[in-house]
Amino acid sequence: MTSAIASPVSLALLATLTFGRFAVANFDINSANVLRKIHGINQTEMRVGQLAQEKGVSQRVKDYGSQLVKDHADAEQKVVALAKKENIDLSDESSPAIKENRARDVLLVRDLTTAQGMDFDRLFVRKMDLAHQEAIDTLKASEKALKGTPTAYLIGQLLPNLQKHELMAEHIESAE
Repeated sequence: MTSAIASPVSLALLATLTFGRFAVANFDINSANVLRKIHGINQTEMRVGQLAQEKGVSQRVKDYGSQLVKDHADAEQKVVALAKKENIDLSDESSPAIKENRARDVLLVRDLTTAQGMDFDRLFVRKMDLAHQEAIDTLKASEKALKGTPTAYLIGQLLPNLQKHELMAEHIESAE
């Protein structure tokens, strides 16, 4: 006899099948965790955007980095405001998934910091394309799971810029 209750494994599988590229249900989807995840994304994107402005060789990469800094700083203001309103501590990284994301972000920044010249440009654009694909998939799943909440509304506001960033990375990648 099969159970009508979905296990965490079946939910992760469903998310993988639904969104394709990535297993997006790798953390408990609740407003606090989602806001912390978006906060982490914003912090990392602003940092690597600054690196692109400093280390990028092509003007396209420098401009893309500048756009990332601007858009993610704007997004961060919205995340911080909602977290404050919802009484959510964004610095709480006790979730294993949040810790995993932070470790991955540290490695990304390290890899980009050590890359030089055109190798930096290629690595930066490739990593930004993949990172934005993953962020979009994760936030779409989170928006659906949190439907009707202020966090879902915020995600709806943030997704268009993430999609724009992904397209910009793809365009730069194909041009080089």
